[in-house]
Amino acid sequence: MMGHHTDDDLQPHVAALLQQAGLSGSFTLEPLPGAGNNRVLRVRVGEASVLLKSYFRHPEDPRDRLGAEFAFYRLAWEHGLRLLPRPLAADPANGLGLYEFIHGRRLTPADVNAARVEEAGAMFTAVNALRETAAARQLPIASEASFSIADHLTHVDARLKRLEDFPVNSEVDSVGAEFVHARLQSAWAHVRERVPARAAQAGWDLQAALPQADRRLSPSDFGFHNAVVTREGHLRFVDCEYGGWDDPAKTICDFYCHPALPVPPDTFPRFQEAVLAGLTPRQGWEDRVLLLMPVHRIKWCCIMLNEFLPMDAQRRKYSRRMADPAERKRAQLQKAEAFLQREVIERAATDALFRVG
Repeated sequence: MMGHHTDDDLQPHVAALLQQAGLSGSFTLEPLPGAGNNRVLRVRVGEASVLLKSYFRHPEDPRDRLGAEFAFYRLAWEHGLRLLPRPLAADPANGLGLYEFIHGRRLTPADVNAARVEEAGAMFTAVNALRETAAARQLPIASEASFSIADHLTHVDARLKRLEDFPVNSEVDSVGAEFVHARLQSAWAHVRERVPARAAQAGWDLQAALPQADRRLSPSDFGFHNAVVTREGHLRFVDCEYGGWDDPAKTICDFYCHPALPVPPDTFPRFQEAVLAGLTPRQGWEDRVLLLMPVHRIKWCCIMLNEFLPMDAQRRKYSRRMADPAERKRAQLQKAEAFLQREVIERAATDALFRVG
């Protein structure tokens, strides 16, 4: 692993970043809770606070998450969009980013309502109003971007393949492996068979990639788990390290599949309308979302089981999330089981969708 610093190691790098950002004076570092993938610290310098993100890096994951996030924020700020944090300075060699510190609180389930979904849709709309700019065209494709139906299937295949091979070293590992092999694979086989059949009925080419005009800028890991309610009561959205160009249907599926802060289903039409604005034919796009929703439900079951993968364990250790690994595995397994059960319960409705010709 590379660029994994202790607080003492960080001191000179933080000083250089603060200088880049026009901040001077002595500073202190305060680790913040809740980060799952990276180390996140509050930097207090004088009366000011800024946020330092030390990105987890691993030889098996070559993505430039610092570069993607910094560029996404810079696009917004250079065009007057303040719904995302201000990027202040970056140190690519050491995997460090310095950003505006947003004063506020994380959302709770009680906060997730139609009005907040409207704010999320407005943020997506505002970012994509910039998609024709030169800076937007320079943004990377999003993490696991899917521009064809085949891409969506291939990414879930890869996630499931990783889960098939995780090491079994404990009782909870054994239970997790049984769930993957006995239930998750079966559910995926069901969806994997029907998506091409439904696509063929609709006359869609599985391999056809979306043209650039139909692609949209997405924060990728877009949801209320990555938002802050400011002191004024507004939402600011954070954590765009996986962001870039993607299939807008995937944005919708992920927004409604993310398990951390579930979004009320009755808000779906309005959010879908915001994301699909300007895309035609509308019915074809809505059918694409319906086709892909079961695919992404299985994907999110896989994501919940990342705790069983060795690289994810290293990421959690790096981010200083110190909860007992076995307990985290058990908790995530329970979530995946409940999520998959929801998929099974709704399978009859899903099959009905696949029969629509």
